[in-house]
Amino acid sequence: MAVEPVRPLYKCTQGANYSGCGTVADNLETMLAEMAAFRGRYTAPFVAAYRTAIADAKALPDDQARGADSQALLVQMKDKKDEIMGLWVDTGRYIEGAFPKGEWTIRREEAGSKAFAKVGTNNWDELVTGCSSLKTFLTAKAVTLEDGGLNMPNPFPLLVKTASNAFDVLYASFKAAEQTTVARNKKITANNALFTTAMEICKDGQAKFKDDEGVIKMFTWTVIQELINPPGSASLEFVVLDAVTLLPVVDATIVIQAEGGSQITLSGGATGIAKEPNIDPAVYKGIAKAPLYVDLAFEKDVDKGVNAGKKLLMTKV
Repeated sequence: MAVEPVRPLYKCTQGANYSGCGTVADNLETMLAEMAAFRGRYTAPFVAAYRTAIADAKALPDDQARGADSQALLVQMKDKKDEIMGLWVDTGRYIEGAFPKGEWTIRREEAGSKAFAKVGTNNWDELVTGCSSLKTFLTAKAVTLEDGGLNMPNPFPLLVKTASNAFDVLYASFKAAEQTTVARNKKITANNALFTTAMEICKDGQAKFKDDEGVIKMFTWTVIQELINPPGSASLEFVVLDAVTLLPVVDATIVIQAEGGSQITLSGGATGIAKEPNIDPAVYKGIAKAPLYVDLAFEKDVDKGVNAGKKLLMTKV
């Protein structure tokens, strides 16, 4: 059963949530004596524990960190795939040198030709299947293939095994990095707990200081967020790349929109780079479009004073 994603309770970026909760903690500490008189739980250890919870939530890996890991692994997997496919080509020559021409096709199929033919750009499961067949074939037919030292070199099966095993390790790590829902849920759950506590503190602060407009602002989330994230205080850059070649996607159009905001349309042009130098901090949902490519939906947090960036990897139709 698929794991359902946890939704953020906060209507701001993750970074703004951390900053806002930190500000609430600071304000609580400033008014701690008065707040403790209102509700007994507000003590110095409570403030310290809340700050620790903020630090712990920040330390959990976010989507960007996991995404960077998976992309780095993807590059390594493609390199290893190219190495394996080169070894497959060599295998074909050894089959031709060891078996009669009438057996070439059936021997290639025995060695995994049907799976290797389906590998294409990123059919990793077929590559794993092909490697399994190839290793079995090389072991079973080693004597015939070597032909007394006149054909396949004796170390060749070990080269295939080493490359295949290395790919398996990379692929397992890649799949783990791509399985982000559980990890993301853990982080969002922690973030939601921080936000819920901040809201409770703010409600108590507003009740305690209901006759002091200045102090009430210290416990008003919207006021805190406006101070943290003034309009136009961030910038954003997208780099649109082909998911296979990692080359720029030409003439990509990117449309983004924050909740309650207007649509912003950006163009990547010939370089695949689209920039917005002055943008409001917010959580943006967007879609990237380009000729001959599948539309790509995405989400991006943009915080104040940050030169935010995101790589968009698009797949051809």
